[in-house]
Amino acid sequence: MTSSPRLSTSKLSRSSNLANSYRESGQWLAVVLFLVLLIHGATLGLTDDEAYYWVLAQKPALGYAFHPPAVAWTVALFQKLTGGSLPRLPAALFSGWICAMGIHWMKIAQATPGGRKSFDSVRGGRVLVAFAGLFAASWMIVPDLPLFLGWMLLFVSSWNFCSRQSSSSSLDYAGLVGGSFLLLLSKYSGVLAIGSAGLAILLWADRKDRMKACLAIVAGTFAALVPVLVWNSQHEWASLLYQIRDRHGGASFSAIRYLRFWLIQLVFAGPALVFFFVRFLPSFWRPQAALRSKFVLLWIAPAFMVFCTQPAWSDFKAHWALVVWLPLFLEFGAQAGAHAGPYGSPESNAPVSSEDASVRKWGRAQTAYGLTLLCAALLFCQFPAISWVMEKTTGKVPDPRWDVGNDMFGWSQLARFIKAHPQYESYPVLGSRYQTAAQAAYALRDQPDNPVSFIPRDLKQKDEWPMLNVTSSDGPDWPSLKRSVLFVGDQRYDAGPEFKDADCKRISSVSTLRSHYIAKKILIWECRPKPLPKS
Repeated sequence: MTSSPRLSTSKLSRSSNLANSYRESGQWLAVVLFLVLLIHGATLGLTDDEAYYWVLAQKPALGYAFHPPAVAWTVALFQKLTGGSLPRLPAALFSGWICAMGIHWMKIAQATPGGRKSFDSVRGGRVLVAFAGLFAASWMIVPDLPLFLGWMLLFVSSWNFCSRQSSSSSLDYAGLVGGSFLLLLSKYSGVLAIGSAGLAILLWADRKDRMKACLAIVAGTFAALVPVLVWNSQHEWASLLYQIRDRHGGASFSAIRYLRFWLIQLVFAGPALVFFFVRFLPSFWRPQAALRSKFVLLWIAPAFMVFCTQPAWSDFKAHWALVVWLPLFLEFGAQAGAHAGPYGSPESNAPVSSEDASVRKWGRAQTAYGLTLLCAALLFCQFPAISWVMEKTTGKVPDPRWDVGNDMFGWSQLARFIKAHPQYESYPVLGSRYQTAAQAAYALRDQPDNPVSFIPRDLKQKDEWPMLNVTSSDGPDWPSLKRSVLFVGDQRYDAGPEFKDADCKRISSVSTLRSHYIAKKILIWECRPKPLPKS
């Protein structure tokens, strides 16, 4: 029995409509981003920070030396689910999820009481995907992604209350609780976004929803505070004091450093940064400024006041300002994708105003710029392009420390070295920097006879690493050795061991090449305790 031609045509028509609807939704951009990052990440080793979080994930705890535990918990969860075969799966998955939610927000943010605006999700989504270029260029593959996922959950959920487009749902309340919880449990700076969400709800949410929405944020915040406070109370408040006092201690004003910060932001953010100062801020001060503009600026302002002024007084990391630019990219994409009338209607194809045409032109420029950054970051990881440029411009052998892509290569040679020298197969391995110790631990994860630890370490790092009982203490000063060990460094962290009453000699320098350029040098010392003097 065969189906009728009419039925087959109907099925084909429905399939075609579904395909067109999905294409127009722009969500396929999130899927493409996920697949690109997943495949790309699977071909590379880990960065120093990724290796460090992998170490933390082997012993999930309520807190850690420098940050709350969400990143390590995430790595531990996915390691349990996948067996550790895809260490960058959470990064790729969260990136796609963040992109999908951002495109969704840009679409719902177009709605007005009269329904006069619609949205080209692909055009707006391309601007948001360009933010992935900014993110990749800032070299943050794993550590900040739970923070940004929580940020996006809280941003979208709080907007749903403030825009009053429909009655609040249980999903919106769950987004407020989950977003607040994930934010504060990822980085202490998440409190800035929590404050923005709470203030926005107090200012613009419907009166009947304000109390319950604020209580949802408070619930998520207090749930995150419990493990943070418990861990810090057991470690002399070390993690909190590091963020508040130690991280920027002894800083002083530097105009040169501040200028360098803004030059880096201009390179990373590109046209979006110009858009922010030339178009977005002036439009905000108009009397008829839309609720959306006020909402977005409320999310930009607290992070801007912290992360865009702090570099004037102390050292900074370029990726800290990403949380400032994310709401800007969302607004940028929302404006670039806006058009009159439902999608595909005659109104949507009508001539656009000069202002809308200008925004679309800015959007195309940002898309091209951001995707160029993204492709460049992927290229620098896969090929020694930076080393090649340095060689051609200076005529000298490039210093491998300047090619940041080199950080993900070479540590697998440590396992091969030990296997090639059986006399070291039962030696514990130590490093005096968390970066080298973490990379060694990940490289030797399948060699349990070579346990790895970080020596010397202070109180706040005490519980993060295995207690190998091979030294007289764990630190903070260099201890004495109880038994023979291997000590590792690399070309970036090349200081040798300083164990008390020990004989240490460098036994190898294992190099890894990318093309004909040196990418990594693993420095290996053998350290033996000195024999006790005869009585």
